[in-house]
Order: sequence, then structure tokens, then C-alpha cells
Amino acid sequence: MTITKYLLPLLLPLCLLDCGAKKEPEIIDYLGQKPPGRVAQLFAPDLISTRAMEHSAPAFSPDGTRVLWTVLDSTYHASLLEMTYKNGVWSKPAPPSFADPSADDYYPSFSVEGKALFFSSRRKMPAGYQQRGDIRIWEVLRTATGWATPVPFDTTVSKDRTMRIP
Repeated sequence: MTITKYLLPLLLPLCLLDCGAKKEPEIIDYLGQKPPGRVAQLFAPDLISTRAMEHSAPAFSPDGTRVLWTVLDSTYHASLLEMTYKNGVWSKPAPPSFADPSADDYYPSFSVEGKALFFSSRRKMPAGYQQRGDIRIWEVLRTATGWATPVPFDTTVSKDRTMRIP
């Protein structure tokens, strides 16, 4: 009884810290698909995996509420599609607000914290950048009101290169 009297004040705070610190991991709804595993499977048939000529894997935001991917049309024009998850329902696929229908946009990828999306594109360079017409990496920030205007990623990292599609 004496040991319990002395240990209880020491153990109680530890129990409270431990009990309050544990948080269930957030479960992402992968468009109603089985979460990714070790075996390759067709992903989201007739939605992302369609008869169109896909060009990239889907890029899910870290919080699981947004997904973007690239689709090629019959002329090899690449465009991004986006879906958002709100109130337990996924939106229909649509071009993101920053899409440029005259440019090819490829390979979306979210930053670790999900505040930026990186993608490759042949879009026209903004004023102050050298125009080359080749593929560059672009960055677009996610704001409280939507996507900002894409800007070319650091030119010391993103060098132009020619890509030929058959």
C-alpha cells in the first residue's frame, strides 16, 4: 500500500500523456479503391485507368482530398485532370483552374506538406524568362481560394530539354 501511495502520483501523469498523445492515422479514400499494396493492380478502372492514353500515375495530396493525373488524347496532347474529396464524395474529373489548354502538362507531384504542386509543361514562359518551347518543371501553390498562377521552377534545377513523342 505504501509503494502504491508513492508510485501513483508518478504514474498518473505518464498515463495521461500516453493516452492523449496517440492519434489514429488518417485514412485516405483512394477514390473508393483498395489502398495501394505490394501487388500492382489496375487503379480506378473507367475513371483514371481508361481506354484513353494515360501518361502518369495519380498524384494524391498528402491529406487525401485532391488527386491529379495526366491524360493523353489521340493527338498526344497532355492535359491534367483533378478531382477533390469533400463531404465524403469525390468530384467529377475536370481540368484544374491553372490548366493551359494550349500547353502540354505532365507528371503532377505534390510537395511533402501539400501546399505546392509540381508538374512538367511546355507552356509559354512568363515575362523575364527565356522562351525555349521545351519541357520545364513548374510550381503552382495551393491557396485558401484555390490554385495560384504557375511559375517555372528554379531554373538551376529545371533545365529545358527536348522530348519527342512518336
